Amino acid sequence: MSDTSPNTRRLPQAIAANALFSFTSGTVFMLARDVLIPHIPLPPLLWTLLGACLIAFSVQLAFMVKNRAWAEKLIVPVILSDIAWVVLTSIALVCYQSQLSGPGIALIVGVNLVVATLAWFQAQAYLKKRTKIKVA
Repeated sequence: MSDTSPNTRRLPQAIAANALFSFTSGTVFMLARDVLIPHIPLPPLLWTLLGACLIAFSVQLAFMVKNRAWAEKLIVPVILSDIAWVVLTSIALVCYQSQLSGPGIALIVGVNLVVATLAWFQAQAYLKKRTKIKVA
């Protein structure tokens, strides 16, 4: 099967989707923090740091899309970091729910659904590719 088959492209596509979502989220966190703070009351510096980290993460993901060796080495930590994001923000949501507005809660749940979905697609593509390698 050639390198352009749908099965071969699934992992880079899943990583690219994660890169796009992470970059967009990071940019929103940095540029719209004053709009976000009334709903999720984090200090402005923390919004900036979260945004910067997400943008840096998106750059790593973009490199992984372009470099197969990087993708193969880093995909498991990427999937685990996505899962960690969902778990930790869900715990924070439960602990601080009384300090969040309805739209803030909806934003956290929505982001977590997207991140969990991205992790699932990345994991499925990775496992499919790994199974294919073992069979071949």
